[in-house]
Amino acid sequence: EGEGEEEGGGIFRSRRPQYGEHLLLLALPKAREPHMAVLTRPNTGLSLYEEAWTDLHRKHARVLPPSAAEADWTAAYNGACNERIGGRLTRIQLITGSTLPMLPVLEEVAKKHSANLTARDRAVGAVRVILDGRRLLGVRFARSCMADLKEELLKWNLARGATHRKVETEPAAPVDPKALARALRPPATITSFFAARPASQAAAPAGTGTGGKQPAGGRGGAGAGGKKRSVLDMMKGSSSSSSAAASSALAAVPKATKAPKASGGLDVRSFFTSKSADSGPRSPATRPSSEEPIDLTSPGGD
Repeated sequence: EGEGEEEGGGIFRSRRPQYGEHLLLLALPKAREPHMAVLTRPNTGLSLYEEAWTDLHRKHARVLPPSAAEADWTAAYNGACNERIGGRLTRIQLITGSTLPMLPVLEEVAKKHSANLTARDRAVGAVRVILDGRRLLGVRFARSCMADLKEELLKWNLARGATHRKVETEPAAPVDPKALARALRPPATITSFFAARPASQAAAPAGTGTGGKQPAGGRGGAGAGGKKRSVLDMMKGSSSSSSAAASSALAAVPKATKAPKASGGLDVRSFFTSKSADSGPRSPATRPSSEEPIDLTSPGGD
């Protein structure tokens, strides 16, 4: 019999008696760590601690064949169905519900009675239990401290002012029709966005009036008679209005005075349009006098 590192495990019996008898256990090699053994006992189940094969062989002896330990294994399993030391049953008390706000109170009460509690009862922690098919999640708390816990929770509840808290119910606000229509409107898709809309749902063009309304007779709208204007009518109307505006602007400009005649009986128009028979230079008598200003914008003449 070697040290057991290369073995596939087996049932072992303790070399020294414990609690008046030799205890059994099942040792199996740990995955990825074959030099360590995972232990399982008939009374407590799977152990949380592992042990090296060398230490295991020093304290335990292998049972061969394994069937020789079946009677003792069954007796140890049935005898551990209790809450005593070495048993596999444990009675715990859970506080379920909204326990997070009261967790400081639980810890304070457990600390106050820590001298009379075991190490397991002193540790206030969350526990998940499956009981009759139901899954319960709560905080484990010592049953012997429940009377003191009720008094502390009553003080804590009064300090929070829970008994003086008033509940007010506000009346329901009226439903906004626009918000309701927007909430019930189906989401827009690429197809519905470019789809043709009915005439009743077509959006009116934005105008210059309040609320997007366009005055009568405006661009693209109907005139006073309610008739729709064509593009040609709108172009004619625009041209007429432009001509009228230009005429009114010209009418506002005062008429210029007639241009003075040049010396020698020759006015400005005849000076620029008439030509002498010869192409020679003009005489000084036919040229306009430079002493008087010449108005080139004058529309009239003689």
